[in-house]
Amino acid sequence: MKPIPAERKYITLLCTMNRASDRVLGYYVFARMDWLTSHRLYKDDPCLCAAKKLDSLSDFYTVVKNLGAEKSSGSF
Repeated sequence: MKPIPAERKYITLLCTMNRASDRVLGYYVFARMDWLTSHRLYKDDPCLCAAKKLDSLSDFYTVVKNLGAEKSSGSF
């Protein structure tokens, strides 16, 4: 992954894929990625600890709404 510098401060959805890139393996939401310039992910990568793993894509809105509220209150 290589986030665009101007977008690193935004909430980001990262989808991990299988080798053929035809199936999503997991969904992760990062509050921001300003600590990252470039990184090759691997299975069980510790980098993913900085994200909220979604059990389902339907959880995306709730997680983003909560992150936005935390960001507004300055709690991260």
